[in-house]
Amino acid sequence: IRTGLCHGLYVCMPNGLIEDNEIVGTAYPALVVHSLLRWGRWPMGHPPANVIVRNNTIRNCNTALRRPADLFVGGGYDPQGGVYRPVDYPVAQNVIVENNTIEGSPWQGIAAWSCRNVLITGNQLRNTNRLPSPKGQDGSIFVRDAEKVHISGNERRLGAGFTPNDAGISIDAGSTRDVAKDRNSGFGAPHAAPR
Repeated sequence: IRTGLCHGLYVCMPNGLIEDNEIVGTAYPALVVHSLLRWGRWPMGHPPANVIVRNNTIRNCNTALRRPADLFVGGGYDPQGGVYRPVDYPVAQNVIVENNTIEGSPWQGIAAWSCRNVLITGNQLRNTNRLPSPKGQDGSIFVRDAEKVHISGNERRLGAGFTPNDAGISIDAGSTRDVAKDRNSGFGAPHAAPR
């Protein structure tokens, strides 16, 4: 799936396997597993549940800097002329995001919001978050408005001279419940200059 598209894959249905895709140079987030209300009048898709996102490669996508991340699980509200934002209840449920590679994303590599029971494991993030993040989205992987999310065994790799503008893995304590992280590597303390 190559340059010239808004999104690479836009998944708004339950019960699926998204596997072995290469997505390069999309203008918006490359792989989105969600359901949303667009512009206050168009519901888009059914809430995704029981979805596996595995062994995909995402490279140099989200060139138009759209929220929330290159690989996103969740749902929300997208007002016309406004900013896509989460809702305070789970939209996406029972999703596994495993063994994907996200490279060269100007903002976040992976995000989960408005979701429940999500496993983010074994993913590689390479040179993501080279630009300052929007407020409330700090982290190469970030989670907010979610419950029962496990972030495990992911790795961030940085090229020579690359300094990310993020806090590594960010979990919003005020809007999440039962979110755990373990065995992740390369997600150190914040590297960003003050904003």
